Amino acid sequence: MEFVREVLGQLTAPAHVAGAVRTLVSVALIVAAAAAAVSLSRRVLDRLLRPLPGVRDYEARLARARTLASLAHSVVRYTVYFVALVMILRQVNVDAAAVIASAGIAGLAVGLGAQTLVRDSLSGFFLLLDGSLQVGDVVSVAGEVGQVEQITLRNTQIRRYTGELVTIPNGEITRFANLSRGYLRAVVLVTLPADADLAAAAAVAREVAENWASQQGDQVTGPVELDPLVELSSAGATLRVAVPVLPAFRAEAERQLRWRLREALREAGLVVQALSGSPWPL
Repeated sequence: MEFVREVLGQLTAPAHVAGAVRTLVSVALIVAAAAAAVSLSRRVLDRLLRPLPGVRDYEARLARARTLASLAHSVVRYTVYFVALVMILRQVNVDAAAVIASAGIAGLAVGLGAQTLVRDSLSGFFLLLDGSLQVGDVVSVAGEVGQVEQITLRNTQIRRYTGELVTIPNGEITRFANLSRGYLRAVVLVTLPADADLAAAAAVAREVAENWASQQGDQVTGPVELDPLVELSSAGATLRVAVPVLPAFRAEAERQLRWRLREALREAGLVVQALSGSPWPL
């Protein structure tokens, strides 16, 4: 009991309490300063990397800026919090150099287990360096289709058309399709009865598609492509209409084409059994 009283007396001594309070205040100030630095750096980086309105290829530059900002935010955040941790260790009288050295030894011990982390980080670095994938792009990767919302050194997040946010480790992104570059084909598959007059149906479909394309201006990037017989099965005979368009316009183009083809084929006395478009919307 005497020992306990002595320890309690030392802990509640004014000098000890004052030192503990100073340490807690210092730690709180370091944490607050680190959080403020991260928040301020985010605003500064966003402003520095954002292109000026009206510059050439503004949308592409903006997407590139968002991607680089995402990487820069990650690097700054990790750096600031590491420095803050070292300062906190010094405040509580812990030898930061010894802790870092011990961490280095431990890092060597778990190096084999961290191979996935290293792979993901290196893949993310080269992915950002190449610029083949940017925030805002619509991509098909690892069996998922969606819009890229964030790219960090470790992973990439994409938003599905139905709203779910999917996180994919960068090391798994070995092959992907970027649906936001160049052009896409607006595709409509029209299924008719097997004994339908395919020549007449093809003529109607071509006329409708070409008239529609002539009204879209720069949204259409190439000539209408028509295959009068893509498939013949128990479901019927299928013809395909394809029009190269700008990526952002593809979903709307397919909607308009489906509607016009349906009406025109009905007016021509042809029975439409099914109309379908691309396998994924934008």
